[in-house]
Amino acid sequence: MKKQHSPSAANIDAKATEYLAAQKEVARLRTELSDLVRAVGKTPHNAEKTMLLEGAGYDLRLSTRTETHVDTAGALALAKACPPKIFEQLFSRVDKFVVCRGAHKFVSLLPGKSGTIARERFYAALDTKEMGSQLKVTKRKQK
Repeated sequence: MKKQHSPSAANIDAKATEYLAAQKEVARLRTELSDLVRAVGKTPHNAEKTMLLEGAGYDLRLSTRTETHVDTAGALALAKACPPKIFEQLFSRVDKFVVCRGAHKFVSLLPGKSGTIARERFYAALDTKEMGSQLKVTKRKQK
């Protein structure tokens, strides 16, 4: 096995510069593709945080990570104000409350004044923070 010679400082700097330029180009393309998916992509069935844009050979999926904190006092106020069957569709109790899957859709369909009050209190009990987006590009399967 041949001994590899150490690269010169100039070669190291050239490779580092090339690497940083490639990272900038990838970041630019990621932003461009993410903006495109946000502008014209569709939300797939049963996906609340993902958008999909289908190409001929590739699919672009943009998933947004969010972090939701539930205000315990707000959730308890809602628990007192609505029937248990409704509350159980919105929150479940672990060590603290977490939002149930499908709760946003469920609360949006509640009718009348009680539904309006439930929605107001439900959303008041949430503290949602966007945690950034993840773009995934996958090769489409041949049909």
